[in-house]
Amino acid sequence: SQSRDQNTEAAATPLAHGSKQSQSRDQNTEAAATPLAHGSKQSQSRDQNTEAPVSLSDSTVQQDRPEELQKINHRTTPPAAAAVAAAVAVVVGSSLSSSRASRMSDSSKNLALAPKPVWLKTVQPFLFGGTAGMLATTIIQPIDMVKVRIQLLEGKATTKNPLKLAGTVIKQDGVLGLYKGLSAALLRQATYTTARMGIYSKVEGLLKGGSTEALPFWKKAVAGLTAGGLGSIIGTPADVALVRMQADNTLPEAERRGYKNAGDALIKIWRQEGVGGMFKGVSPVVYRAMALNVGMLSTYSQSLDVIGKYSDDQFVVRTGAKALSGFFASAFSLPFDFLKTRLQTAGAGKYNGLLDCAIKVAKQEGVMAYYKGFWTFYIRIAPHAMLCLYFVETFNDYVNARYEK
Repeated sequence: SQSRDQNTEAAATPLAHGSKQSQSRDQNTEAAATPLAHGSKQSQSRDQNTEAPVSLSDSTVQQDRPEELQKINHRTTPPAAAAVAAAVAVVVGSSLSSSRASRMSDSSKNLALAPKPVWLKTVQPFLFGGTAGMLATTIIQPIDMVKVRIQLLEGKATTKNPLKLAGTVIKQDGVLGLYKGLSAALLRQATYTTARMGIYSKVEGLLKGGSTEALPFWKKAVAGLTAGGLGSIIGTPADVALVRMQADNTLPEAERRGYKNAGDALIKIWRQEGVGGMFKGVSPVVYRAMALNVGMLSTYSQSLDVIGKYSDDQFVVRTGAKALSGFFASAFSLPFDFLKTRLQTAGAGKYNGLLDCAIKVAKQEGVMAYYKGFWTFYIRIAPHAMLCLYFVETFNDYVNARYEK
């Protein structure tokens, strides 16, 4: 019986050992499960990290974990967030495009030009022409003063040098002596140039008749002759006053008129000589103006058309046309300007009209006397014509840019 009990205990021992082994296996199983649990925690952590970008707007997360958010911002954006970002970009982009288009539309509306008023179309060539002439005259007046002095020399050869004559004027009357008669010169431009520039523009427009083709030169000449003739009649009284004021110091003291200004000159001429005195020398004034306008305005318009065929540079075209118009204006008008000056300053009975004056000058001084002082006259006429045309173009460009064509 004891032996059987011992055997029984011996048999139970392996069972106990097996139970221990089973327990050990259970512990190993738990140990093996531990990495799984750790892996589950890691997976949970990854899931939390994956969900984190979606909850970036959560203020609590932003405040409590700024460092983590900073790291997350550097990581690759997940598909969901990328889709959201893409949608936002589309919305913002379309909003900006719409705003830009709206601004461009508003800008286009602001750039829409209004039609030019009828009154401005009517007044513009007259107003700008007269203003341009007055500005040019203010600049050129000293040269005009010397030109008149040369024309009144009547054959004297000792003081024909324009620089010496200018020096003589300055010695006698000071520097302001070169601007003697400026008030009459400005009055002349306000009447004569205002009329001729405006009339030329209107006549040229009538001759075009709405056509876009360039006028032939003979039609431009007709416009120039018409404008010069009508404008000069309007400006003759101021022209008489101007020439007499400039020539006053060349007369003996007993014969000097002593005009104070253009208004004083016109009043005295009216009282002493009547209407005829105010229009003395009107025929050479008209001829001179007609010749000058053909040389200046008609030639300028023609030169623009001709030079424009060879160059697209408007500066070159306009400058070349101005230079040519200044030369031809001087060449065409100087003989008439010379006779006009002689008639307007001559004493009573010296000449019996324009033709008598021309014949007597040719006999006594030669035909070339008509071109006496040509280069001084050219220096006076050419810059004046060029400046006048430049100012008119500048004014027109400024105004026309603000109205529809």
